[in-house]
Amino acid sequence: MEVTPKTRSSLRDLYRLHRAWTRKYSFNNLNALLNGAPGLCPGTISSALRRYGGGYCHELNTWFRAELEIAGFKCSPHLAIVLYGAGNATQRPSHLVSIVHVEDAEYLCDTGFGLGLLWPLRLERIGVSQSQHTLSFRIVGEEGGRILQLRVNGGWCDMYQFPEQTAYEEEIIAANVFSSMSPDSFVSSNLVATRYVGGRRKSLVNTRYQDPVCGGAVRLESAGQLSHCLAQNFGVNLTTKEALAAFRVAAKADRYPSPNEILQTST
Repeated sequence: MEVTPKTRSSLRDLYRLHRAWTRKYSFNNLNALLNGAPGLCPGTISSALRRYGGGYCHELNTWFRAELEIAGFKCSPHLAIVLYGAGNATQRPSHLVSIVHVEDAEYLCDTGFGLGLLWPLRLERIGVSQSQHTLSFRIVGEEGGRILQLRVNGGWCDMYQFPEQTAYEEEIIAANVFSSMSPDSFVSSNLVATRYVGGRRKSLVNTRYQDPVCGGAVRLESAGQLSHCLAQNFGVNLTTKEALAAFRVAAKADRYPSPNEILQTST
């Protein structure tokens, strides 16, 4: 995506833009789940984000990177291997993130991971906990790439591993198709939505909705309940046809554990 930088922006601008983005949009894979591989051209992404109140990594982070470039930031795309919830399964690089160079330092920017960052994370602080509101993240160095970790229940859970090498456009296109269409991709056959609001992260995995304030997960028993949950908690308004299609996928895939269940077994 070619854009012309207009200004040189500061670290404060980067933090402000990143948090504004994660406040505005939820992470969800509804467009990919209902319509197939999302188009990554500017008009298509913009329309999809408005329609579904958010999107998944290739939509959110492609468009966010374009916004950063327009604002004058120097940034590069990178494809990460998702480690969270992967177990011993072999994974391929599929998650899109950005590394931004500002004020003589590098920052990881990611507005499109369900349990991810609220604002940028400084990359050179290897092994150091970096707080983001009620959350804590850190970067650890590993052969083949750095790993983003989230602190959970007193331990650290691996989120994803990302390389120093910049991803080429054709690699990003292939990763987008894999993420949205491959049977080996979690988001191709499961409904997922998350949003961080008021110091807590709301999550929906298939038919199970969880809000830390409410305690345990609530099971959604119908397309109508799913539609109401998405509208009330994630700002997504589905048509009746879309709600029925999403519920069929969610009900079929409901054998998978929720994010909290995965995290509890990972720490």
